[in-house]
Amino acid sequence: MRWAWCGLILAALLLPRMARCEAASSVQSAYLLGCGGCHGIQGRSYAPRVPDLAGQAGYFLCSADGRAYVGRLPNVAYAHLSAARLADVMNYVVFTLGAGSAPQGAAPFTAAEIAGLRARPWATPSLLEMRSHVLDGVLKTCPAAIGLRAYGAAP
Repeated sequence: MRWAWCGLILAALLLPRMARCEAASSVQSAYLLGCGGCHGIQGRSYAPRVPDLAGQAGYFLCSADGRAYVGRLPNVAYAHLSAARLADVMNYVVFTLGAGSAPQGAAPFTAAEIAGLRARPWATPSLLEMRSHVLDGVLKTCPAAIGLRAYGAAP
């Protein structure tokens, strides 16, 4: 009987915490499965080849073109996730992994916005050229985003 009470008390203490962890880890799991292999578990990658997300992904929200750019990237647009789930993942990327880089007051991605963006994925032969053009606008608003230029540079 004593062990039963211990089990009930332990369950009462842990279950609420486990529920919160599941909600957070669900989005993180979707990120890890779809993005983490290249961008890294914590958003740190081999930057000369794959862009780092940690501490800088939010800078793309500094301009409308930057915001559209990340939502239309082929690996984002063609992700095997619902628009709502993909919006959650994109918000995790820009606000959690990119902590401190999103402009103050930046709106989170919505399912409707993601659905619209992914309906028009980039089909340009050079994403590096497109990225460079987008970064010109991002840097005008957020000069601290200069580190985004490291991707695509010669190692």
